[in-house]
Amino acid sequence: MLNDFILAAHVLAAIVWIGFGFYELWLGRFFLANWDNPLGAPLARFIHRSDLAALIATMVVFLAGLALAIGHLDRLTHELWLMLKLGLMTVVLGVVSFSVQPSLDLGRLINALPAGPGPVTEVIYHAYRRIEPWNLMMRTLAALAVLASIFRVV
Repeated sequence: MLNDFILAAHVLAAIVWIGFGFYELWLGRFFLANWDNPLGAPLARFIHRSDLAALIATMVVFLAGLALAIGHLDRLTHELWLMLKLGLMTVVLGVVSFSVQPSLDLGRLINALPAGPGPVTEVIYHAYRRIEPWNLMMRTLAALAVLASIFRVV
């Protein structure tokens, strides 16, 4: 029963994580094209606030996946896809750790924006551009981890 609950939490968190990730990717492209007009600030605020949901989902995916792997240590060494997936998730967490401080700094800048629509500053635009490669790398690795789970590639 506990195993089923952990598996359900793992799968649901993965859906949220991947869904938010690709939605944010689309919104991020839209933000980068519209940062200097009235859509800039609302887009920046929305992306910033949705990052928390994606971060929580990332942690749930990792922790639930780790709990599932620990619960089946006897299978771990015989199923290469599982080791690959755990390795990918470890790299994802490493990527997340590199982007935490720049993301927190960007969040402070976004929170300091005046309420309502309006453009964002060039500082915010450039700060977002600096973390976007990390986010893209994390999303790509996440998609690979999901594909490794679905197709059990190795």
